[in-house]
Amino acid sequence: MAKKYLSVVGYGRVGSKVARLFLEAGFAVRSISRSLKADLPEHPDFQFFQEEISVASHFFKAPEWVSSDCVVICLPPSAGRSVFLNIFSSLHDGFSGKVILISSTSVYSGLEGDVDEQAELIHAPDSRSGRQSEVEETLELFPFDKVILRCGGLLGRGRHPGRFFSSGLGSGHESDPVNLVNEWDVARAVFFCYSKGLNGIFNCVYPDYPSKGDYYNRAALAVGGLPVKFGSGTEPQRRVFSIKLREIGFEFAFPIIDFNSLKD
Repeated sequence: MAKKYLSVVGYGRVGSKVARLFLEAGFAVRSISRSLKADLPEHPDFQFFQEEISVASHFFKAPEWVSSDCVVICLPPSAGRSVFLNIFSSLHDGFSGKVILISSTSVYSGLEGDVDEQAELIHAPDSRSGRQSEVEETLELFPFDKVILRCGGLLGRGRHPGRFFSSGLGSGHESDPVNLVNEWDVARAVFFCYSKGLNGIFNCVYPDYPSKGDYYNRAALAVGGLPVKFGSGTEPQRRVFSIKLREIGFEFAFPIIDFNSLKD
């Protein structure tokens, strides 16, 4: 069987886990990041490029780029629309694989109640949610197979919720539900979408929605932190459901209340 190739743009908290899962599945993996990483896999099928993420880099000029079976984009919207546009454009000629964009549930900002992938977004161009929506819209301009994975707030080792509000002051109202997901579940969802041949928009949020007051105070207690106090809150309360992923058979494996597994 011919070797399959994965390209990961942005070797951060999610990108590094995606790379490891695909390596374990027998893929050859190439990744690019602006900064050198300490946890690079020692694997003969892994290549890492420390470069500025622009189409002028060696990473995007190599033939393996356009011949990738899967490309996973793990960049924040702050990278700028032009960066995303250039990346997608560089794939336009000769690419027959799938692009998976790691997006965010921040696109649902302003919506209230229970939200799924069918929700109509409120466009706010100068906001974080607006910039994230713009990235998604840019990807939709291109004809190749694609998945947009809208992820909740990320949890993982080194990103323990008990330290999110170490000052003791939280954001939002104490009754607001949390919308969170473990980074490993995001990586697993990426591999699931690729292996199942899926296309479209999918939410990726762990199906448990305790209130911020309860959740973050329990998390702070787990690491010996200060009790967290919340204010009045200005954002409407909502729960983001991962209906499409779960209907197809994806099962989340990392409970957001397993605080001990998140300790450094």
